[in-house]
Amino acid sequence: MVNAGGAWAPQVAALFGQRLHIWPERHEAVVIHLDEQLGYTMPMVMDLVNGEGTGLNFRHEKPGE
Repeated sequence: MVNAGGAWAPQVAALFGQRLHIWPERHEAVVIHLDEQLGYTMPMVMDLVNGEGTGLNFRHEKPGE
């Protein structure tokens, strides 16, 4: 089963006798457009420090993705 209840996921889980602990987090996003395309594809990178509210992630997107 997939619980796609979003902010209401704990209430959806409770309907099935389960407890689910989630909390909101704030994230910022920046999109950078380059004058020239890179000659390679960058991997998606995530640097997350659980519980400290810090971290960084970035990914390469091509037009149409």
